[in-house]
Amino acid sequence: MLRRASGVLLGGVAAMAIAGSVSAATFTVTTTADSGPGSLRQALLDANANGAATDDLVQFNIPGAGPHVINVLSNLPAITSLITIDATSQPGWSANTNRPQQGGLNGTLVVELTTTEPITGTVGLQFNGGTTAGPRIVRGLAISGFEVLISNLAASSLTLEGNYLGTDVSGSVVPRSPAVGVALNVVTTSVTIGGLTPASRNLLAANAASSGTGISAQGFVATGSLLVQGNLIGTDRSGSLARPWLNGIGLVGYVSGGPSSGVQIGGSDVLARNLISGNLQAGVLVTFNTTYSPQGIAIEGNYIGTDPSGNLPLPNGTNANLHAGILFLQGNDVPWRSRVGGTLPGAGNRIAHNVGGGIRVRNTITLTQPGTLTVLGNQIFDNLGPAFELQDSARANDLNDPDNGFNRAQNWPQILSGARINGLTLELDFRVDTAIANATYPLNVEFYRGTRPEAEGVAPLGSVVITAAQAQSSLATSFPLGPEPLGFVTAIATDAAGNSSEFGDPLDVNLVFRNGFETP
Repeated sequence: MLRRASGVLLGGVAAMAIAGSVSAATFTVTTTADSGPGSLRQALLDANANGAATDDLVQFNIPGAGPHVINVLSNLPAITSLITIDATSQPGWSANTNRPQQGGLNGTLVVELTTTEPITGTVGLQFNGGTTAGPRIVRGLAISGFEVLISNLAASSLTLEGNYLGTDVSGSVVPRSPAVGVALNVVTTSVTIGGLTPASRNLLAANAASSGTGISAQGFVATGSLLVQGNLIGTDRSGSLARPWLNGIGLVGYVSGGPSSGVQIGGSDVLARNLISGNLQAGVLVTFNTTYSPQGIAIEGNYIGTDPSGNLPLPNGTNANLHAGILFLQGNDVPWRSRVGGTLPGAGNRIAHNVGGGIRVRNTITLTQPGTLTVLGNQIFDNLGPAFELQDSARANDLNDPDNGFNRAQNWPQILSGARINGLTLELDFRVDTAIANATYPLNVEFYRGTRPEAEGVAPLGSVVITAAQAQSSLATSFPLGPEPLGFVTAIATDAAGNSSEFGDPLDVNLVFRNGFETP
């Protein structure tokens, strides 16, 4: 064993000591005991004692065949140092190699942190390290049985890679349902959950008794960011069986003056795709209170309400009138701006099969400053509620569109009568009845194919830009008749300020086929 220059014994440690300074050290966990030499508790105590600014490593080399279950009798010490807790170092561990498009997780985890003590007040790992720049990483660990699995307070940066949060090492059994998977509070630095490599994908799981949230984040300031990519949230490791949270991800926005794009859930790269399915109320819940208002949240490229293939249902929600794949609840009168989907290839989400709406925006108080939610490029279909619903906007369009509300109550595109078949092309005329004074032109109109007579979009067909000079005019567009039947065609309009309409009334293409033209 080595001693630091201060004379403090470092049990189970390989460390470097330089006279007059403190260096990074490696602390090795060699036992599943709650405390004492070689325990995880001792490793964390020693890392804290080694100084907040040192980049220490906790590695594992527990003798014998795994899995190795560390059952703690009380909360571990809050972590105040820069640290990497690396359970991938334990012999027997193997990395997940499946990409999101290949399904669930196929790695092998062999170290589990748990407790069987009364659950109230228990925390698996608590980070309380301030704003010192540097890594705080948890990798390859199963954490279960605690009320809060990981808590990140006092602005610590944090990276979570390749963990099972909520289950044992099987990735399927949830011993006790936690209240929160990852709790983030007052984030001033960067937090990354998952990443763009297969090995970095996390599992966040609970059970049907859950009243908690997989990732709960509240209070970001201008330097704060949250990146959530490649994870399974609300399922088992296969991605095919529900292991539900009450809400998969819960966000309570930013303080005023926060970043323009500081929360990223998913991304346009397929490797960034999160599977957010099986949860009891919402896949993603964004709420507003008197302190925080969500600015710059981007939700891109995720599967929400499906299995990993994107084809089979694994719905979020249990109430068609209240729940949704993505739910925004405005409870303060502060303007806000966020985005679901985008214009880059792959940025659109697939939001399907949810027991509730696809995307819902609702207010809980009377508003004078409703927010803006930009909805672009998504596939939203087969949900039990509306594909996209703006609560305070009447479903019917209004003349010239002077009304206000979420997204300025943007009028939806109207597909006019007289659609026709011309060879292998469907031709149609459409109009958006929004005066120049009531929107920021140009408008972008996205057309979608549907499979049932609902205002929803199974797959995008193309888009048309309406300039200010074309405002409120009847315009023509066309779509090829490919091997995939069009079924129904609908559209959604978004102005240059990001205000998106709901989906418009669908055109039944079957009527056009029967007659060569549409007869309503």
